[in-house]
Amino acid sequence: METVRLARQGEIAIATIDNPPVNALGQALRADLARPWTITALARRILVIDQGALVFDGDLGSLAGQAGAGKTIRLQLRSPVTAQALAGYGQDVSVDGLSAQLRVPRAEVSERAARLLADLDVADLTVEDPSIEAIMADLFGHRTPPAPALESV
Repeated sequence: METVRLARQGEIAIATIDNPPVNALGQALRADLARPWTITALARRILVIDQGALVFDGDLGSLAGQAGAGKTIRLQLRSPVTAQALAGYGQDVSVDGLSAQLRVPRAEVSERAARLLADLDVADLTVEDPSIEAIMADLFGHRTPPAPALESV
């Protein structure tokens, strides 16, 4: 069972995860992390330790870049568009009436947003950084599970 422990030392907030799942963050862990990770808005420096080794030391934007997490573009449209029509602009496309969202690589946000504004009847466009949950899932969610231990007979 995974557990999250939180500690605060002066201006430093520390979250440790015991027994994290190998392939993805579990439901209970995601619920636990939803509240404490709001602290990332205040943190200037983030350390990620994996299996006892420091794997990251920097700010949240750099962590997102290292993890490969893209940014989310949210659109408010004046006329309907299909998810298929938006597929050429990004990944993980979802459309709900005149609202749409898609994920794009961080390095291509400006170019993709400009194309969307030029090609579609856009009333509003916002660009959002990924959540800490998405960043951590990118960092730790792509692991190959370890081989099961052999038991002695």
